[in-house]
Amino acid sequence: METISYTDQIIKDTKVLHLSTQTTSCILLNGSMKSKAAYDVRGYLNFENDDSIEYITLQMPYVVMSNSNYIVNQYNNTLRIYVNNEFFYVYTLPLGNYTASTFRTLLLSVMPLGFTLAYDLTTNKYTFTFNQPFSLYVGSTCDYIIGFTGTETASLVGEIYTLTCSRAFNFLPIPRYVWHCNILNDGVILGPNSTMGASDILGTIPNVSKPNGQLVYENVNSEFIVKTANFGQLVITITDDNNREIDFLGISSYFVLKFNIFRKALKKPMKFSNLVEFINKVPEESVEEEN
Repeated sequence: METISYTDQIIKDTKVLHLSTQTTSCILLNGSMKSKAAYDVRGYLNFENDDSIEYITLQMPYVVMSNSNYIVNQYNNTLRIYVNNEFFYVYTLPLGNYTASTFRTLLLSVMPLGFTLAYDLTTNKYTFTFNQPFSLYVGSTCDYIIGFTGTETASLVGEIYTLTCSRAFNFLPIPRYVWHCNILNDGVILGPNSTMGASDILGTIPNVSKPNGQLVYENVNSEFIVKTANFGQLVITITDDNNREIDFLGISSYFVLKFNIFRKALKKPMKFSNLVEFINKVPEESVEEEN
């Protein structure tokens, strides 16, 4: 192989992949959730035994994605209520996008008969009332949506047990999308108690779109060192900050990956005159057959 060598500097070679989570473009590893996809890029990014490579960086310069996931989803749709120090009620709430009003209607439709529920648009807090002692119980996954923490117990006010949640209700969509790539190990997101939750972060995309809207993200700066030059499957995963895979409900994302390959030697390209001569020698019949 004839090469161009540089003894005092590194030359950059760039390859760009235009990818999507459409079923025709990848292997979907979590089905219609469309947030974990594998790509076979060995035919395009085959660097095995290439001694000219010093290092490789990866950048995600462009993303178009939907904000199609539900506010109430499979991770935050259970409610546990303890009534009269005797009865546990566990409810699995329907998935979807709600407001304070529509969520109130939903809760009243599933909670024991006799509960009332009001909300204050000044404080953005729910107030529950019932004619027996009750608690909103620890283990509920919708606690941050409703606005309580751990177990909160109603107090007797006159003849009615009343509980005003300690925090504001939260019907905001997920604040950001975390993109992971399996060939990285230097982007870090912290988990509970400052533990390392993930180290394969390709980028985080702020969610500035309303539900069912579209997000366009451009990144011209951040790039990361690739941990290996021997690519097999390239796996892209989109999660929330708790490392849970997002359910995009069958809606595809579109993105660009840019690989910068830094080399000490580069394959010498064919001279333009030789290229023209080669093209002119190709029989017309072969060109027509290929087309």
